[in-house]
Amino acid sequence: MKKKVCVGLFGTSGKSTWRRPFIEKLTEAGIDYFNPQVEEWTPACAEAEAQHLAQDEVLVYPILGETYGVGSLVETGFAVAQIVQADGKRHILLFIEPEVNAQLRQENPAQAKDSDRARKLALAHLKELSLPTVRSCSSLEDLLAQTLEVAKGLS
Repeated sequence: MKKKVCVGLFGTSGKSTWRRPFIEKLTEAGIDYFNPQVEEWTPACAEAEAQHLAQDEVLVYPILGETYGVGSLVETGFAVAQIVQADGKRHILLFIEPEVNAQLRQENPAQAKDSDRARKLALAHLKELSLPTVRSCSSLEDLLAQTLEVAKGLS
């Protein structure tokens, strides 16, 4: 029996609502997903995240301008490394907004500048990768469409 595909919804957390349409469309398509964004975080959550990061067939990483995204940006490097080692059996789809939003820039200009620099570095490294299992998406809509395409293709 073939294992059911699971999509890990990583990336921007906090008060972000980007996961809602993904969860809706994945549910409609009958595709399992892992949502690391929980009401009450415990150390067990870290273990579950690590397990899904290491095993889910499709990893989704939007890094949006509504957060500084430091942790998520760092995590993308580890995730891409795991995908490369998976030898074509797992996929990662990324969408990184090139800058934080105006509100964050006003709240902490230094942190915004650091985040923008990290985003540009991550995007430059992604541009140099030419692997069929690593995709850089142009928008959240593109990310959702490609997530469904890849997950359905693996099902």
